[in-house]
Amino acid sequence: MAKDQCYYIRASDLPAPLAFSRLLEAVRQSKQEKAQASQWMGWIKGLTQKGVKQTEMQDTGLLDWLQERSEADPKWRMSKQDLVSHLERRLPSIKVVDLSSPRYAGHRSFSSGTYNERLYVLASESMLIDDQMEDVLYRIQDLGFDPSPLMDDPMLVDRLEAEMTDLARQKSKAWDFSAHHFSDSVKVHGKNLLAHARTNLIDGNFFIQEIQSDWAQGGRRHDWGRGYPSAPFVTNTEQWAGLVLNDLLQQAARNTAVDRVTWVRSHMRNGWDSSHRESDNLAEFYDNIVRRLVEKKLSKADVRVQTFDVKDKRGHDHEVMGFVMSEKARSALKEPYALYSRDRVMTREHSWVDRGYEDDIRARVAKECEVMLGGAHMVRFFNRLYDVASGTEVPGRYIKDTIELSWRACDPIRVARHESMHYAYDHLLLTHERRVLDQAFAPGTDLNLRTQDLLLSRGLRDAARESRDSAQECAAYAFEYWSRGELDVAPAPKGVFEKVFQTMDQIGSWIRRMIHPREQQTAEEVFTALKDGILAKRHLAQEAMEEVDRALSRPS
Repeated sequence: MAKDQCYYIRASDLPAPLAFSRLLEAVRQSKQEKAQASQWMGWIKGLTQKGVKQTEMQDTGLLDWLQERSEADPKWRMSKQDLVSHLERRLPSIKVVDLSSPRYAGHRSFSSGTYNERLYVLASESMLIDDQMEDVLYRIQDLGFDPSPLMDDPMLVDRLEAEMTDLARQKSKAWDFSAHHFSDSVKVHGKNLLAHARTNLIDGNFFIQEIQSDWAQGGRRHDWGRGYPSAPFVTNTEQWAGLVLNDLLQQAARNTAVDRVTWVRSHMRNGWDSSHRESDNLAEFYDNIVRRLVEKKLSKADVRVQTFDVKDKRGHDHEVMGFVMSEKARSALKEPYALYSRDRVMTREHSWVDRGYEDDIRARVAKECEVMLGGAHMVRFFNRLYDVASGTEVPGRYIKDTIELSWRACDPIRVARHESMHYAYDHLLLTHERRVLDQAFAPGTDLNLRTQDLLLSRGLRDAARESRDSAQECAAYAFEYWSRGELDVAPAPKGVFEKVFQTMDQIGSWIRRMIHPREQQTAEEVFTALKDGILAKRHLAQEAMEEVDRALSRPS
């Protein structure tokens, strides 16, 4: 029987890992060779301002471990190497398994080509040693079927048995998960089945048939209960999907037979009808989330996502998304990737300007602001921006009626939308529409809590804290994600929004009737009116009417 092929994604592999850890890199490069545990804790907490994600610190448990050491002996000093060694053991590792006997080949879209099913299993240090022991045992058993290697190496069995003894000794001290184990369906490779993927290589086209995490879907559905424990990556869609996608794109880039990469659309998956309720979620995932992650990976390669026509095994034509595997793309995709995605501000010295996307970003921001705000004159770009109160670097800010954007923002378009909501609050909304948003996103309301949950799932704790304390900040973050289809703000909870003010001045009422047949009653209506430019048009019309009033009131 053929053996499943396995390899591991772990940031501790040197000199050339498939993925890297910003936390581990930062500790390795620290100029501090030895310090007390409390001092290390203070330094590590400061790394969130340098691009290390809070979720990475939580998943490794590094701060909790240092806290325990500090409480046990406040004066005890730890070397940088001891810290690196501990962190290497605790960093999440992913066991990647290519099944020798695929289970779902009947669902493949193409009848020919090379089809593969790949599993991604969350592995601890103890589980990795189990895999090594299993491999040694397999080699010993294989000698019973084919003893020819013993002719060249008579001591091979003794060395393998010694290796097995040494691994057993290591396992007794190895770190293991205390509360995971989601699935029993992959017993031979470990129970923490994080995600799976299905691919097909046909005529140079590396087609991604499916990317899915039953663990993540079940966890969200059952609020991380009923046998769905939380774990690294799995609670954040962009983290687990990004991990899988980065691995698949690396595989495609290393294969010289691949000349393009494409992926499935929602209506193609497992033959579901496009009207199926689940298709909406799939469309959001494959058309938006996957596309956005791919575009992020290709940002340095000057390659864009486009559409391609493919014909499935039944002869049906489909339009799918993908990109051409140029040499620039191949080179960029081969690079190691971060286990945890970048935070909202780029951590390295390059920016969108350095990457040559300055004109494109500026044009896209200007186009959106023209529609939403009636112009882009209020937008300014800066090499870096800082929050005055805390001194930390930020991707954007709204100050003195000006939208300021940093060229180091990971997603300038999203940040522009956030700051545009602040601008609209001050300049475009009517009094009652401001009250609509204030009441809808007030601390403790359903929309405020759901916005906080979304931000926390992205690892944006500071943003969630701002949303908790400020309805205006919460509304701005909600608009930012609502505009990308990542947050539903309707239907509104009963009693949250007030009705139209009963008294309006004559000119204002006339303007509202002419420009928009009804006032904005809910947060979603306000968001839609801003995104579609209705608020900007109304504002311009109101200014025009006020100018007429001023002209008529001047003495003749």
